[in-house]
Amino acid sequence: MEEKEEEPKNTEGLFRSYPQLKLMFTEYLDFVANKWFNSKPRPFVEFAIKTIEKLWNEKNFFVIEAPTGYGKSTISATIALYSIQEEFKSIIAFPLRTLLEDQFHKFLKLGIAEKIIGKRYMHNPDSRYLIKPITLTTVDTLALNLFGIAPEDIEKVMAEKSLGHYFFSMFSVLFSNLVLDEVHLLADSTKSLSFLASLIKIAEKFDQKVILMSATLPEALKAKLKEVSSSVEFIGFERALDKEFCDGRLKKSYKIEIEQLSKDKKFEKILEWIKENREFSRVLVIFNTVSEAIEFYEKLRAEGYRALLIHSRFTEKDREEKIRELRRIDGDYIIVATQVIEAGVDLSSNLLITDIAPASSLIQRFGRFLRYGEERGKIFVWFEEMNGDFYKVYSKDLVERTLNWLIKNADNFNA
Repeated sequence: MEEKEEEPKNTEGLFRSYPQLKLMFTEYLDFVANKWFNSKPRPFVEFAIKTIEKLWNEKNFFVIEAPTGYGKSTISATIALYSIQEEFKSIIAFPLRTLLEDQFHKFLKLGIAEKIIGKRYMHNPDSRYLIKPITLTTVDTLALNLFGIAPEDIEKVMAEKSLGHYFFSMFSVLFSNLVLDEVHLLADSTKSLSFLASLIKIAEKFDQKVILMSATLPEALKAKLKEVSSSVEFIGFERALDKEFCDGRLKKSYKIEIEQLSKDKKFEKILEWIKENREFSRVLVIFNTVSEAIEFYEKLRAEGYRALLIHSRFTEKDREEKIRELRRIDGDYIIVATQVIEAGVDLSSNLLITDIAPASSLIQRFGRFLRYGEERGKIFVWFEEMNGDFYKVYSKDLVERTLNWLIKNADNFNA
């Protein structure tokens, strides 16, 4: 009997016992799920990959929606491995560097050689011009390269010492299969939506594959995608695809309390909620602005509480250290944060206190609540007086619609 070949130590040798055989997406998916979770892929992830596999030669764009904490990154890794083994290269883009760094460490666990995988964002030139076969990058860096100005060329171009590497930068992107994760965050600004529309048009022209993923895609973004291209396949999560997961969510027991707070008394009320719910010791408080988060954090410290503050104004180095500190937390905590916590931060609170926000953001925040096996917890959502066209940093119209829906459905909601 022929002896079975030893499993390769990196993906350069992955599946090398089948040198002439073109492997299916699902075989790469099984490899990733086994490496990361030592288990089979989740049902919806498997369904999504099979759909992509079936329509790969017919569609250019795939939009995948799955619940927070479901394991969508398994899809990114599957596409990446398929691309370098069966086609050419791949680029996975993230809206936040913290999310990129977290996913980069997960990709390394697949045994990928360092000369195969790299990351690229401002001040991190590991994969210049996004040239490595698997490159993890930010959406901003992807946009710069797509339109011909890589980050490493900016200073030279501005100083008129170089015209950049226009075609090299652009075609490094165009020769890749693209995955954009947490794409709902691109719906928050007109500039980001314009980039996404341009990317879709260019990718369709060059017959490129683009996979967009999120837990919550705003209807306006879906409509924009349909408007820009007829080659879009939407793959959405449904209960029938994973009843066990849905049943687990339904078992969770918690109450959502919604309350209007005055601007000058809200910090006292939030502190009161924390004190009244001491049975829930993993506390996450999310504000819509950095200034509010800082002010409440300082109030906590003055009251003698130990807490961790994380927001977007920290330097990249400080923010990465904050994320590392979050990973080291084992036990009770109070975390004060802004929207930066919505993606790329793997934590599970049992007392969530948050300012109201549009549905796409609020669902991401709820995704940091009872994330794993826990079944008991409590959520407080507060809102303040709304004047003008904006509620803090968000459209007032979007916030009001979310608030009205939440008030009607607070007793029949499962995060």
